[in-house]
Amino acid sequence: MKNSFWKLSPCFLAIIVDVMGFGLVYPMMTALFAGDSTLMVSADTPMHLRDFYLGLGYLLYPLFMFFGGAFLGDLSDIYGRKGTLIWCMGGLVIGFGLMGFGIMVRSIWVLMAGRALTGLMAGSQPVALAAVADMSTPETKARNMSLMSFIISMGVVIGPLIGGVFSDPRIFSKFTVKTPFYVAAILSVVAGIWIYFGLRETHQRLKGNKIDFFRPLKLFVEAFAHRGVRLMAVVFLMLQMSFGLYFQLSSYILKTQFGYGSGPMGLFTAYLGIWFAIALLLLYPLFDKRLKIETICGFSYILTGIGLFLTAIAPNDKLIWVFAIIAAGADIIAYSSSITIFSNCADDSKQGWVMGIFASTIAVAWVISGALVNLLPEFGADGLLMIGTALSIIAGILVMSLRSHFHFQSE
Repeated sequence: MKNSFWKLSPCFLAIIVDVMGFGLVYPMMTALFAGDSTLMVSADTPMHLRDFYLGLGYLLYPLFMFFGGAFLGDLSDIYGRKGTLIWCMGGLVIGFGLMGFGIMVRSIWVLMAGRALTGLMAGSQPVALAAVADMSTPETKARNMSLMSFIISMGVVIGPLIGGVFSDPRIFSKFTVKTPFYVAAILSVVAGIWIYFGLRETHQRLKGNKIDFFRPLKLFVEAFAHRGVRLMAVVFLMLQMSFGLYFQLSSYILKTQFGYGSGPMGLFTAYLGIWFAIALLLLYPLFDKRLKIETICGFSYILTGIGLFLTAIAPNDKLIWVFAIIAAGADIIAYSSSITIFSNCADDSKQGWVMGIFASTIAVAWVISGALVNLLPEFGADGLLMIGTALSIIAGILVMSLRSHFHFQSE
């Protein structure tokens, strides 16, 4: 077990850096643009323009992740996992560096360029997962994949903590809102070095294969030709849109309604990651032994919606922290059970294909939820959370009522 952990550790670090960057940025973007912040815009910047920049900062990452995931996956099949992961870490170094530099020179477009590049390099996560699958045996695969899910949860915790600690001048006078991005860039360098020296190539390179830049779009065309995958993609899209709204707007509410700074907002995001890990380690195995996967999935979708509803009507910030336990715990169980159902929709020869659809669905959902932030002036944060509530509950009902369709059938 110890040797196995050491062999996989470069992949763990790659995923932590990837997810850490994802969790780090949301509270920082909120601090830069929401409310009356003057960190990136002048005091007289109208609210609708602030909301536009905030929404753009949210959606650029998943938009570029949508194309980057498939592109880097193809690249790893042709040139190998190790080399692709090193390129990803190099891209993250540049992306995080651009974001820090953009804040330093107060250039929104340099900041956004860095955000887009880190999204493009987010394909390191499926490449790392593929490397772990390559190194796993049938007996160790499930254990290794569950360990990877836990590592992802830890990345969600670490990222906001870095953002909260390294942006707080009360801890050290030189810390500013740009410092966390430089720290993330340094950690990306460390991860790249560890991958170079610590990871052996796990994949035999394929000759004759070509990069297909339109593969993400083709995945969805293929998905809609398969009944079970089509239905699961639709309901999972609804869940991810719902939680995407929650993840983005909970920080926005804490900033604008309760005066939270980047540090406390980062701690809140880390708090969500802690409940991800607790639910994944303690509750999910318990439910998995007693209930069918479709039942777990449907109820957790509905419970996620309830968590969003309670957050929308919470009269104070303390209750938002309490209701986060429901929203985060239910969502990670919904997420994990959805992976299994996606897998059940295809035979063994199409597992890579169906996991590609799973990852692309996440990216599309977060693009849409990021774009919906631009509707804040019309609906307000509470109104958008109510939309998320409806999406999640309807998705849960659909999973429960269509459960017989979520199994592989030759078509």
